[in-house]
Amino acid sequence: MTAALPAWAVDHDVLVLDTETTGLSATYDRIAQVGAALFRAGDLVLKASRLCNPGRPMPAEAAAV
Repeated sequence: MTAALPAWAVDHDVLVLDTETTGLSATYDRIAQVGAALFRAGDLVLKASRLCNPGRPMPAEAAAV
């Protein structure tokens, strides 16, 4: 799969971060997964993903996705 990057990103290193949470509440919900991808000159050169212990059960809505 090729990621579509904006034209300005092709001449730069770009680090993309993604977080997955147990829900949408900043007070109650927690981060469950963190992902990162490094693009150099528009090409994917490194990617990583880590699961986190959110300290609470995953709701059925989040686990089903």
